[in-house]
Order: sequence, then C-alpha cells, then structure tokens
Amino acid sequence: MTTPPPAPKPETAGALPPLDPAEVELGIRQLAAKHFKVDVATLSAKTNFREDLRADSLDLVLVVHDVEDRFKVVISQEDLTKVVTLADAVEIVARSPRG
Repeated sequence: MTTPPPAPKPETAGALPPLDPAEVELGIRQLAAKHFKVDVATLSAKTNFREDLRADSLDLVLVVHDVEDRFKVVISQEDLTKVVTLADAVEIVARSPRG
C-alpha cells in the first residue's frame, strides 16, 4: 500500500519564493524607464522619482501598480508615501506581503 504525500503546511501552501533584491531593482528600473520614457541605464538606486523623473502622485501610483503586478506584492498606501528613491521602492517591495 502506498502512503500519500503529506499535505503542505498551511504557512507554506502556495507561498511564493522570496524576492531577490537585485532582481527587484532591475525590474523597478525597467518599469520606471518604460513609464518615464528614459533609458534604463540612466536610472540607479539613488534616482529620485520626483526630482529626477519629475513624477507626480499619479505617476507613482501607476508605477507602483505595475510593480505590484510584476512582483505579486501588495504595497500599502502608507508605504507608497515613503517612496522617494528607487532604493526606497526596492526596500519596500522586498518586505511587502506577496500573493
């Protein structure tokens, strides 16, 4: 008689793997470059969305929406207000709940 495999533990069932910060940074750079119509090579961790890219609140919401879709994360309204630089966005995405 064959024993069925054990059921997945509830805390890991369907869990997504942790995000690689380098992958997150590249992904956010690519999304920002597309949205703001700039070369991805001109963006760095220090890029300031408002000062360097002339982003307004709507721009940030749209980019965050794309980031949420790409990385399967949920970014809170409170965290959205903390995004100043690309590095801020990477840090927030890395600690945001996935799913």
